[in-house]
Amino acid sequence: MRCRGQLSWAGIATLLVVVLSSCSGPPVAAPTGRVSDQITLSTTRVVAGSPIKGTFIVTNLGHPINLTLASKGCMPGFQVFLEKGELENAVGFDEPCVSTPFVIEHGTNRFPFRTFTRYTGCAQPGGTITPGSPPCLASGAYPPLPAGSYQAVIDWTNTVPLPRPAAVTVTITDRSS
Repeated sequence: MRCRGQLSWAGIATLLVVVLSSCSGPPVAAPTGRVSDQITLSTTRVVAGSPIKGTFIVTNLGHPINLTLASKGCMPGFQVFLEKGELENAVGFDEPCVSTPFVIEHGTNRFPFRTFTRYTGCAQPGGTITPGSPPCLASGAYPPLPAGSYQAVIDWTNTVPLPRPAAVTVTITDRSS
């Protein structure tokens, strides 16, 4: 689990907290081979700074899985973000514990999201510059990520009994490409 601190407005937009129908009872573990998941993206080649729409797809061949109970009573949130080497462009989680159930139903479950191809933080003048927090643009906005090849990966607020989906390669180009 990665914890990064406060969320930016751009970061908030990348988070998706899904509230599904009410479910009670003990947590149900995901039987091996009965649950699969994947990250799908609307595009894998994009101009730096442009958002990418995607869907997190979970196929459950077994009984419903209540992720809220599996994650110690708090509804888990997830984000899909881009990483490259030491650069992990995750926004972090700053969510209160919400006990509303998050259930993976039997069958195919689709959870839409957006991920961004700009940094999720930046250093204001006089601030500390790091690989994940370059200088802000003159306007104060977060700068676009550098051109290159990145991996779209998922992270959760809590541990969930789902397999880790394969990363998806994303190529970011600069505006002149």
